Amino acid sequence: MKRIVKLLSIAVISLVLISIFAISNVSSYTVPSDLDDYTFEISEGEPVSQILTQLEQKKFIKSASFVSLYLKFNKELGTNIQAGTYRIEPGLTSIEVVKSLKGGVQLERLTFLEGWRREEYASYLNKKKGQDYALAFYEASSDLEGRLFPDTYFIDKNTSAKALVNMMTENFDKKAQEIAAPSPLPEKDVIVMASLIEREASDPTDMAIIAGILLKRLKNDWPLDVDASSQYALANKNANKIGGIKKAILSKDFDWWPKVLYDEQIHSESEYKTRGQLGLPPSPICNPGQQAIKAVLHPVVTEYWFYMTDKDGIMRYSTTLEEHNANIARFGVSE
Repeated sequence: MKRIVKLLSIAVISLVLISIFAISNVSSYTVPSDLDDYTFEISEGEPVSQILTQLEQKKFIKSASFVSLYLKFNKELGTNIQAGTYRIEPGLTSIEVVKSLKGGVQLERLTFLEGWRREEYASYLNKKKGQDYALAFYEASSDLEGRLFPDTYFIDKNTSAKALVNMMTENFDKKAQEIAAPSPLPEKDVIVMASLIEREASDPTDMAIIAGILLKRLKNDWPLDVDASSQYALANKNANKIGGIKKAILSKDFDWWPKVLYDEQIHSESEYKTRGQLGLPPSPICNPGQQAIKAVLHPVVTEYWFYMTDKDGIMRYSTTLEEHNANIARFGVSE
């Protein structure tokens, strides 16, 4: 009997010590101020144990095990966790982190794709946030085409359209700095060229090769002959036909990149025309991602002067116009 009592006493003391250590752990550790990402998502029906493990992996808490132990004595805290997307603030203790998951700032996810023009950003926001927010974004982003970095952003109910624009341009500056390198082009022209490349290719290897071709054309006073710039100009004309850009933004099915281009549209006079016209367009035609910008800064030099995307989406390169025309006849052009 004495042995049983002794073992029980040891067990109780051990449990108390573990509890004290767990409480100390969850109370002393705070969310670091130098993390790359402070967003946290909880799916509907996700187990608390899995949530705690993910919190530990993202360094929002120090130990999932100790927080789990703490929650055994504070069951209400664990049962009140709600699904959603949150921003975890630096400096919170582990317990404050868990508490914030039931009443913290819930965020909305917005994803903007590489190659979208700012009008497409606004059109997307019209569907997600409504007409007023979309048009406010369009106005706030004037003259910022190319610098609205395509990425996933998390905003709360108080994030204004102007604040979202600032988030995008700050992200652009950060991403551009990460790949900064000498270039024969001014920074503005680097972004214009990157916007063309973003619309011409999706594979990083193809982007770098096409960058080499277009830079070579530019240097040797060749027209760039990029149909994407004609698509951009044609969409502007089509928007004007239905009442203007803002009307097109609010339309559910406006085509910002017309796939079918007739000769008269390709050669139609426009400041964005590159077919048979020297030089770069006056401004970016879309918002390029990091890979497209990197391609301009680190182009691949080849003997190629021509390229095309075939009907299967494969890029075909050639050194002469005759070879290029033969590729078009043999492989067909993608639609």
